[in-house]
Amino acid sequence: MALPNKELVVQLLENLKHKCTRKGFREADFRARLHKNFTSQVSKARKTKEEIKATNTRLRRAGRARDNHTHRLLAYTDNKEAIDLQMKRDCDFTMQMAAMSDGESADEDFENCTKSIVKIVRPGWKSDKFNTFIKLVDEYVIEAIGSSASQMKERVFTSVSNTAVPDDITPKFPQWALRDGY
Repeated sequence: MALPNKELVVQLLENLKHKCTRKGFREADFRARLHKNFTSQVSKARKTKEEIKATNTRLRRAGRARDNHTHRLLAYTDNKEAIDLQMKRDCDFTMQMAAMSDGESADEDFENCTKSIVKIVRPGWKSDKFNTFIKLVDEYVIEAIGSSASQMKERVFTSVSNTAVPDDITPKFPQWALRDGY
C-alpha cells in the first residue's frame, strides 16, 4: 500500500500532466520542466545564507558588467564615426567585454576584509591609446544615460611605467609581463 503523500503526489502529477498536455505541452517537456523546478528548489533549500549571499553578489556583479558593456556597445555604435575619427583608427574589434571591463573593480572581499589585487597587463596598445579609447566611449555612455551616470564607478587609469619591483614578491610573473627580460 502506498503512503498517503505518495498517492497525493501521483494524483497531483496526473492532474498537472493532463492540464499541461491539453494546452500543447509535450509530456517529455512537462517532465523536464517539472524535474528542473524540483531540483532548483532542492538546491535553494540546501544553500546556506552565506552561499546565497555569495551567489547573489556574483550574479549582481556579472549583471552590472554585462549592462555596462551593453551601454558601451550602444554608445560606440551610435557614435562610431566620431570615436574612430578621434582615435584615428577603426576600433570595431576593441569592443570586447573582457578588455572593456578590465580593472573596473579590482577589490575582492576575503573574510570580512578587502584586499586589492595586483593586475598585470601586457604592455602595448592597451596602455595609453586603449585607455583613451575607453575614456572616450565612457564619455558617450555618460551622455547617453543621463542622470543614471552617477551610479557608474569612476575608472582610475594607470599607464605603463618603469619602477623598481621589491625582491620579496613570491609569485613568478610571466615573461611577457616584464620589460627587457628582467
